[in-house]
Amino acid sequence: APAAQQAAEDAAKRGLADLVWQLEAMAGEAFIALNRADEAESAFRRSQAAITIVSGSLGTDQSKRRFSLGKGDVTQRLAALSVARRDWEQLFSDMETGRARAFVDMIGRRPVASDRERDLVTKIRALDRRLLDRRLRRSTFSAPSQASDDQNDSDILEERTIIVRELARRDPDLADALSIRTTSLKQ
Repeated sequence: APAAQQAAEDAAKRGLADLVWQLEAMAGEAFIALNRADEAESAFRRSQAAITIVSGSLGTDQSKRRFSLGKGDVTQRLAALSVARRDWEQLFSDMETGRARAFVDMIGRRPVASDRERDLVTKIRALDRRLLDRRLRRSTFSAPSQASDDQNDSDILEERTIIVRELARRDPDLADALSIRTTSLKQ
């Protein structure tokens, strides 16, 4: 597990999200085998954060074959850990994240908006990449809250919100496809 963590930290510093999620997932598996659930969950959460960065950019989950773990496996491991703790809110959150990610991956394989509002879509995708790259570099081996992430990224989030609002005014269906959100258990 320490070797995978060090490799993941080095990959994160270089912005290699596709490698980070796989290495963190491997570390999580090692911690599970060592019966160290808290450390496993932390590794799987870092893997999940990195998966968010690559979601939609890969046509398939082929790279998982090298490590015998896929993106869905990370969600499954996190769900199992939440069930073991009887943490239903976290379980719901993990399942919602997996659902949203699967939708993004599905959309990523299709030419969404290839000729609709191209300028706005291009701007939104560029902002998403900047935001996710920033979060990957910042998140290595720390667990910032969503609120602190949003505060640190307020410049990009504000710009993205303005562009998405304009897109929603012009093409509401397309805006929905580019603004995937999850809900909490209470909602």
